[in-house]
Amino acid sequence: MAVSEIKPKLKLNPLTKVPISHNKRDRDLPGSLQCQLQHKEKKLSASQMAAFQDAYNFFYKDKTGCIDFHGLMCTVAKLGMNLTKHDVYNELKCADIDRDGKVNFSDFIKVLTDKNLFLKAVVPEKETCLDLAGNPGILLFEILSRLLETSALPRKSIIEIV
Repeated sequence: MAVSEIKPKLKLNPLTKVPISHNKRDRDLPGSLQCQLQHKEKKLSASQMAAFQDAYNFFYKDKTGCIDFHGLMCTVAKLGMNLTKHDVYNELKCADIDRDGKVNFSDFIKVLTDKNLFLKAVVPEKETCLDLAGNPGILLFEILSRLLETSALPRKSIIEIV
């Protein structure tokens, strides 16, 4: 039987939850998922910070150097993404950690290094990848993904981010 004949019959469902093992044997294994989930996050290296700064610099910003609503709309349009003003506004609210109405570099880093938001962006619960109404908080991940896919960032930055 050819692979092309099998392919249409297979339907893969995305994971909605990361499985956590509760049995003693799995908890004791050093490479188990349980150990990986409980491992403390490391701080970003200087080269990783520089790579994220390159990504941040791609965005249109206001006079203060922060991403505001207009800047986010322009960046989305530059990448050919068609989003409503309402969706972009909601995404800006999700990414604005310090609630000042803008996304500064600190907010940008916090959002893109948040494990829960990362999983939400990479393994969406809905079947459509960019469903901002049902999956808010993932626009920065979508934009970063586009920057990586199109090689809009320097190669060194792409390697550090990936």
